[in-house]
Order: sequence, then structure tokens, then C-alpha cells
Amino acid sequence: LITVSVFLAEHRGGNRRALIGLGLGVLASAACFGWGTGMALVRDVVHYPNMSQMRGAALLLFGATAVGAYRFGAVRASWIVIGGVGLFFYPTVYRYGAMPALVNMWLCWVIALVVEARGGAGRGRYLLAVLSFAIFALVQPFAFSDAGNFEHHSWHAWIDWLSPSGHQRWMAASLALKLFLFVPWRGHHALKAIGAFVAIGLHFVMWKIYVPAAGLWFAAVVLLGLVALCLPGRLNRDTGDELRRVAGLAILMLLYSYTIRIPAHHYMWADFFLSALYLSALMAKRFSRAEECGHHYAILALFGVIVGGWTTVTWTMHLFEWKVFYEWLSASFMEEHALMFMPAIGARYVLIVLAARLLLRRGFAGAKSYPRRLIYTGLGLKVVTLTLLIVGLGSQIPDSGVYLEAIQEGAILAVLGLGLL
Repeated sequence: LITVSVFLAEHRGGNRRALIGLGLGVLASAACFGWGTGMALVRDVVHYPNMSQMRGAALLLFGATAVGAYRFGAVRASWIVIGGVGLFFYPTVYRYGAMPALVNMWLCWVIALVVEARGGAGRGRYLLAVLSFAIFALVQPFAFSDAGNFEHHSWHAWIDWLSPSGHQRWMAASLALKLFLFVPWRGHHALKAIGAFVAIGLHFVMWKIYVPAAGLWFAAVVLLGLVALCLPGRLNRDTGDELRRVAGLAILMLLYSYTIRIPAHHYMWADFFLSALYLSALMAKRFSRAEECGHHYAILALFGVIVGGWTTVTWTMHLFEWKVFYEWLSASFMEEHALMFMPAIGARYVLIVLAARLLLRRGFAGAKSYPRRLIYTGLGLKVVTLTLLIVGLGSQIPDSGVYLEAIQEGAILAVLGLGLL
């Protein structure tokens, strides 16, 4: 029905190319439905692959990406590989989600860009290697997910010794990444001091070292908002813009840590993923052609949605809650009017996607504006294909946990996708 509506709206005359496009759209929809049906029939075979099988499948994917980038370029290879596994496999916390896992798609993108840029990097070849390794080091601890009863349990890294070991080292890495995100590399010393103060304050709050009262949270957000609105006008343009970005990111992360009550180490995942997104944006801006920056921007923005799913509810409804509202309203009032508050309850989960957008805009500053059309196309395709996959699953196993899990993930994707609009 969606395809027919678009066809009638944009091609009222009914030319031949539009008719062919409509036919292909219907066939593709049927194929997605059939694919979902097929995945339901073979779920027992693919539900619990061992680690060597997952690593082998990912390595084949990396090899295919490298060959595709060498032959067709980084952008085409990235869209083909990421589109293939991202559209035709649904996200899941279980092991059979290894193929469309965020980290493996991310590493495919890095490989494609490195293969294309290796010949023309010149003196920047060392910078390309450093950025690639840094991105790999940041995301590889979260390469494979393990779960039970449709709830995330643990991560499996590509290289164990490259991941922080022990609670204290994870905390130290989390603080270092916050400082990286909030302290401007260049700029006035006062701005660096503000960024460092905000990063350390957020670190204490997120790791529950210091838990401020609700009024202090609200006061901190208002103060940062006033800083972002009033001070930049009195500074030079670059310093003012940087101060506005630091204050904006701080507001989003403060609201994220206050309104979403999740285990403290989940906030640390956000530090790693957001830092990798920012480095990826810098890498794409530096080593891709100007006309291709928009495609890389769109791919990374879509990664930001997946990051939002992992760092809030881990792509299941087990962590879905609204405890923060009980600090401001009585329990009886919330329970009686829960439906009225659903927009606010859902909007909290978009905060991390907005933070990802802000960092991408900062990374691509001066190179490319927000590629709205590409992002909407990619997000829309994912929502449509996932919906058809869910319908295909439901036609075979409507009473299974797999089908219910896919419905949860479709709903989460629809909410998080609002952060890209």
C-alpha cells in the first residue's frame, strides 16, 4: 500500500519507468516477506552458532568488503555490504545476530574507506592507520553479543587483550573518552577547562560516584542552556561554536543519564561508541572525496541509531522503564495517566541519537551538511524491510519468542529513528 501510494502521488501520468519501479518494489516486498518466512523455518539451525562460526562469517564479510571497495569504491561497497546484512537480517541480542551486528558493519565501513584511501593518502597514510586502529580498538570489545531468555548478557571481543580488564580500567577508559569528547583540541584555555569540568562531572554522575538531587539535575541543565545561548555571542565565532557544541552535548548526556535508569556500565558503552562515531566522521572527512562525504555521513548517522538501541534498552524491552517520572509525580497519577506520558517516555531514548548527530555534525563541519534524503531513505528501507520480515516470521511462528523479539526491535527502531528526523 505504501508503494502504491508513493507511485500514485509522484507519477500520476504513469510513465513506463515508474511502472517498472512499482513492479520491482512489489517484488522486493514479497522477497522480504519470503525471507522472513525462510528465517523462521531455519531458526533452529542458526540460533546458536559457535564463536568460530561467527568469526568466520565476519571475516568473509570483511574480505568481500575489501574486494568490493577495490573494485567499486568505498561508498558502493559500504552500501552493498551494510545494506545487505543490515536490511535482510533483523537486529537481535542473540548470537545469530553476528552478521548484522553493529561492530562488524562498522568495521566493514572502515575497511572500505581504508582500501579506497590507501593509494592517495600520501603523508596522511600514518594518520589513516592511527584513526583506523583507534576506531577498531573502541568498537571491538562489543563485536559479538550473547544473551539468554531474549535479554543481553555479555559481550565477546575480537581481541580480548585489547579490551580493558577489570572495573577500574573500564572506568579510567570511560573518563578518558569523556575528556576526548568534551575538551576541544584547539581553542581557549578557559573552554578546555569548562570541557574538562563537564566531562569529570558527568563521569561521577554516570558511575554513581555522586548522585545529585533532582533539583540539581534541572539546575545543571538550565545553567548549561544559558551558557550555550548567552556566552557564544560575546566570543569569536569559532570559540562560540565550540562552546555551544560542548554545552549542547553536555545537556544531552546529562538528560540521558538522569532520565534513563540503566546499569552504570551501559553509560560507558555510550562513551566508546560516541567516540568511535566522532573519529569515524573525522576520518571520512579527511580521506573521502567531497562528493562522497554525504554517503559516509548517512551511514554513520544510521550507525548512531543502532548505538542508541544498545546504550538504552539493549534492543529488548527488559530495560524499558520510566522510574524518573516517579521523582516528580505520584505513582498513582502516573499509572492512571501512563498513556498521556508515552511521548515523553519514548523521547528519552532519542537523546543518545541526538548526541550522535551533534558529534557527526562537529566531525563533518565545513565538509557536508546533514544528508537528509539519504538518511531518510536508509532508515525508511530498514523500517519497511524489518516490518515485512516480522510479518514473514509471524506467518510461521506467531507464538514464538523470536517473533515477539522481532516486534520489540521493530518498535525500538521506530522510536529511535525519530532522532534522525
